[in-house]
This record gives sequence, C-alpha cells and structure tokens, in this order.
Amino acid sequence: MALVSRPTKSRTMPAPPKRAHGTIWFTGAAAIGSASAPGAHGRITQDGVRIATEAVRRPTDYIEAVRERGIGWASETPLTASETADEMLLMGLRTDEGLSITRIEAARGRALDPSALDFLQQQNLIALTHDRITLTRAGRLLANRVAAELSV
Repeated sequence: MALVSRPTKSRTMPAPPKRAHGTIWFTGAAAIGSASAPGAHGRITQDGVRIATEAVRRPTDYIEAVRERGIGWASETPLTASETADEMLLMGLRTDEGLSITRIEAARGRALDPSALDFLQQQNLIALTHDRITLTRAGRLLANRVAAELSV
C-alpha cells in the first residue's frame, strides 16, 4: 500500500484506495463509460481497433436512444494508432507509477526521442527508472508540455 503525507496530520497515513474508474482512464484500459450514463465517454477495443465512444448528453434523449437502439451512444470514433499512443502518454504520465517506455514505444510503433528524454530529465521534469517514465514534482505542473515533447 502506498503511503502519502497528510498535511493535517503529524504522521504518514495509508493512501486511500484507488478507484477503478480513474485507474481505467489513466492506464488505457477499456472503459465503457458511455453505456452507463448520459454524457459519459468511453474507450473500447473492437477487432483490434480502439474506439472512442460518447453517450447522448441529455438524460431523456439517452433513455430514448437506449429504448430505440439498445445503447445510448451518440458517437463511435475509431482512433488511429497515433491517437491511441498519444492518449496513453498523456494519461499514463499522470499516474504515480508513470508510464512503461516499452509499452508506449510499442503503441507508437517507434522509439521515444532520446534527446527529448535527456532534455526533460536535465530540466528535472521527468525521472527515468528501469523501464518507466515518471513526472517529477516540477513535471506534474507541466504535464501537458512534457507529453507534447515526448509525442513528437
């Protein structure tokens, strides 16, 4: 169990358990959010293709769509391999565990730019440990920029 410091306490306390919903989004797992609520977004993989789903926003329209079609989705958009890798990078960097270099390179179909990794590490924005990239405290403030540098 991870430990976190609580500013209101004088000791370290166990971190609260991670919620499955957040873990799904940040690790790139399949999530059928669209099937469960109006306005929800989801990601599914069908025949090896990652698909972004979005549900009808208004509850009454969502209910009507489910009655008519059996599902409340307003859209299904196939994602390219590049879009899937960018999502994985953008979200995976935000986890405490960081992102597997091997996994992101496999999803991208090419290696991360070593000069970008070196630059970001020299700027103290990322830490490289074994096969993982994690954001430093300073890097968390610039997470989108770090992801943009790595996605090139």
